Amino acid sequence: MKKLHIKTLMGTIAIVFSLSAEAQYAWTQKTSFPGNARTAAACFSIGHYGYVGCGSTTSSSSSYTDWWRWDKNTNTWTQVASYPGAAQYGCSYFTIGSKGYVGLGIKGSTKATDLWSYDTTTNAWTQMATFPGVGRYSAFAFVIGTNAYICCGNPGSPPYRTDCWKYNSVNNTWTQIASFPVSGIETNLVFSIGKYGYAGCGGNGSTNTSAMYQYDTTSNTWTGIASVPTGSTGLLCPANFVLGDTAYSVSGGAYFLSDYISTNYMYNPTTNTWGTGVKFPGTDRYYAVGFSIGKFGYITTGNDSTSNLLGDLWQYGPVSTEGINPIKAGDVSMNVYPNPSSGMVNFEYTNLTTGNTKLLITDALGRTISTYNIGGQQGKLSIDESQLSNGVYFYQLNSQGAVLTTGKLLIAR
Repeated sequence: MKKLHIKTLMGTIAIVFSLSAEAQYAWTQKTSFPGNARTAAACFSIGHYGYVGCGSTTSSSSSYTDWWRWDKNTNTWTQVASYPGAAQYGCSYFTIGSKGYVGLGIKGSTKATDLWSYDTTTNAWTQMATFPGVGRYSAFAFVIGTNAYICCGNPGSPPYRTDCWKYNSVNNTWTQIASFPVSGIETNLVFSIGKYGYAGCGGNGSTNTSAMYQYDTTSNTWTGIASVPTGSTGLLCPANFVLGDTAYSVSGGAYFLSDYISTNYMYNPTTNTWGTGVKFPGTDRYYAVGFSIGKFGYITTGNDSTSNLLGDLWQYGPVSTEGINPIKAGDVSMNVYPNPSSGMVNFEYTNLTTGNTKLLITDALGRTISTYNIGGQQGKLSIDESQLSNGVYFYQLNSQGAVLTTGKLLIAR
């Protein structure tokens, strides 16, 4: 990649407009969690609501049973029914259909095995079939269809568990499945995409790992996949969510928490590759929780490297077009050629009526590669991006923070 450069053009310029272009992604801070700041909380999402509750202080001397609902449409929180379970932090949690599920976990010397479902229509918790394995906390859970899968976890001391269980929400029954393929782990990364579950990272009490595995429900087998690119430090307690067919792992700790990170890792199951998304701008944290609503992902709570408890809420997703002047944006006419290009690209535009306008070239992860200052109502700008590697990039016409138009630029030689 070439270094950021800034060029100024006073005069005429030209521009293309593509409503179908993929949006850039960004982090936006939302209204903070209104309960006590906490770590090792639980969460789930249903419809346009996110639900967050339970958790503890960093010393684990006290735990919480309160639950709160966040409304994406109004960016407001409302308290809902408290959790009635035996333990309140390090719980396993997931969503199936229109219900949220929370269970297991730890409170004092109690390593719980109870499971509860939350009904949004009645604002009530109902106890479900008891988990048949040994009581534990920090066990991972993912969902495929109407089944949830709970594996591994900490029974109170090493060795940690490797057993895995399937919960059938239709029949309210448990069935043991193939064990996790490596020594038991806790505080790990877990998600599901399509018919597969994915889990890994975490630690076993003596070493950390960044290895990841895929679970196939059809064959009841685990297969190793690409490791998260953290190197030998491993990865503990990241928050995670899934947007479309891409999984995200945000922040967490490495090398037994001596190094908290702000990296936003992205996993593509089609290519079995990891990349990095837009860097997390909040406080680096451990034991945060993550959930997704539509095309947006969210993380909240957790604790930082000095054991400060956190309650800020962050949204990750496509850059909002709210606030754009529809007349100005709609009037801009833009043409980009050649596209695909070998490096030299012409941008022609007309009807540009705003000042302080910039043309930005970004990569697929939203990182700005080049910025050009432009002026005048119409004209042509020729730029040289021949140092870019082959691939998909994006251009954006931006005026004082408002996106006037955006589109896709393909570099191919």
